[in-house]
Amino acid sequence: MSEELSTKKIIHYEDLLNERKRLEILIENQKNIIRHDLEELKNEFKKEIRPAVEAASFVKKIAKPETRNGTLLKAGASLAFDFALKRMFNKSNFVIQWIVPRLLKNYTSHILYKWQETPTHNGRAFPNKSTSGVM
Repeated sequence: MSEELSTKKIIHYEDLLNERKRLEILIENQKNIIRHDLEELKNEFKKEIRPAVEAASFVKKIAKPETRNGTLLKAGASLAFDFALKRMFNKSNFVIQWIVPRLLKNYTSHILYKWQETPTHNGRAFPNKSTSGVM
């Protein structure tokens, strides 16, 4: 504590009230210091744990497909991946032929959902292209 304990004797009621006010101010200051320290710890914890949260999010996206995509979009992406990846991994190990396409489909389903929900592209595949046909 920054202040020394009061060694002054309390003789009058007024001295008691003054000491009480002093102690209440001291307690409030200590509470503020603790709140500030906890806020700093919380911010440091968020900074330290952020990479782990991002890694867990990535693993979740690979392990579990997005289920909110439209069925037509999901079916089209699935067929495209089946066609492309079967050609790429045609001579690979069976385990790789089975695992890699599933992981890529799952991750892509999250990307497609994010793309589908983004209001800036207005349903166009290439949002930067002109819709008037004039370049």
